[in-house]
Amino acid sequence: MNPFRKIIGKWEKSKRKAADKALFKAQLMEAVADGSFSKAEVDSLYALQDELSLSREEVASLRVQAFAKAFAVAKSDGAISEVEERELQAIKDHLELSDAEIASTKVELSRFRLLREITQGNIPSVVVPGLVLQKNEIAYWAEPASIVEERVISRQFVGGSHGVSIRIMKGVSYRVGASRGHVESRTGIVPISTGDLVITSKRVIFRGNKKGFNTRLDKLLNVEMASDGVTITDGNSKPRVVLFSTAANVDIVGAVLSQAINNFGS
Repeated sequence: MNPFRKIIGKWEKSKRKAADKALFKAQLMEAVADGSFSKAEVDSLYALQDELSLSREEVASLRVQAFAKAFAVAKSDGAISEVEERELQAIKDHLELSDAEIASTKVELSRFRLLREITQGNIPSVVVPGLVLQKNEIAYWAEPASIVEERVISRQFVGGSHGVSIRIMKGVSYRVGASRGHVESRTGIVPISTGDLVITSKRVIFRGNKKGFNTRLDKLLNVEMASDGVTITDGNSKPRVVLFSTAANVDIVGAVLSQAINNFGS
């Protein structure tokens, strides 16, 4: 057989296989575009896979991508309902995916489940070593964080200028543009105490290595969540800005705080 013909044959086969995989991927992604996966769609896709002679190994990565797309659709509104979670489980089963293949998604799904539970009033409880709780008080959450404040972070001396001397008349001159040296300060936001922000059924507490606070929930005047922390105002001092060590749990901390404040005294 002509060696060039053999090479061309392999190239054409590879090209057909790539086209078949692209067709299967398009059909698969369209099937999960609405966040669900009907039996008819499953049967149709399996039939297409057989028709195109695609092995499970050849479409393995496409199945993972399809689940990721379905998950993205489900969480697009910032939450995943119980119905959506059941749909995702069904899609996972239909795609024959193992937990290991969607490990990162499973972790994120667990966070959404926890957030849903909290918003429904099922607040978790935690053990905070060394924290003395009051009677009937429950510790809900502890988040690694730092209190930050605006402080002077550097100073430098800016030298003066002699200016320019202008002679007005014999024996008389006038100096313009002269200035004395002075110190300029530069400020910035810096951590002043590192520890944990603890939310309980009665208080919001910061336990830090240098500074902390302890405020009853009914004394809070304002709680303002940010993308990386929270500002707490209780009227007894200036607002306290708390920066979380990681932004991963901002929504969970906000939900726990909201439930704790709304349920205080009930």
